[in-house]
Amino acid sequence: ACYAFSTSRTGAKLPASSNLVRERLYARIIPNERCSPMRVMCVHPGSDIATGDVYDGLIPALRRLNVDVIEYPLSARIDRMANWLDYNYRRAKKKDSSIPKPTWADALYLAAERLVPLALREMPDWILALSCMYTHPDIFILLRRAGLKIAMLLSEAPFDDIAHFRMLPLARIAWVNERRSVDVLKYANERVRYLP
Repeated sequence: ACYAFSTSRTGAKLPASSNLVRERLYARIIPNERCSPMRVMCVHPGSDIATGDVYDGLIPALRRLNVDVIEYPLSARIDRMANWLDYNYRRAKKKDSSIPKPTWADALYLAAERLVPLALREMPDWILALSCMYTHPDIFILLRRAGLKIAMLLSEAPFDDIAHFRMLPLARIAWVNERRSVDVLKYANERVRYLP
């Protein structure tokens, strides 16, 4: 393991395999000088308010822990793809009126589809998706098929527990902001944890 854990202010390092350390609630992760930092690809939640604030706070926190963060700007891509689909639909409609109008799911899929080749090129240790409400589930399926580890930080509980329940089987681990949601969401994925 490339990370040692410290529970003291002195920064004394304990082996990562120590069960005592794993049980400590407030253990801090300290990068081991002998290996490269952990690489995490963080997927923006898709909304610039509320969940976007969680993302804006998480990125600098991970960087302070010496995590190599690769950002995927889902919010900006959703806007671009929705406009691109609308533009092409209007152009195609002039030639053929039977063409169906693109859906919101089409825009979400196109916004997130670049995540797959980017993740395969960068090969992060983890893909951390926040909220997951605007990431098309097919993208997570493709990432899992490629053997990449997916973690989800779900900050919209308990209001969006039904949508979270559908996405959780695609994650290796997930954290949720509502303690009462953990018991319900564990039916979808036993590795759901509470994160205040």
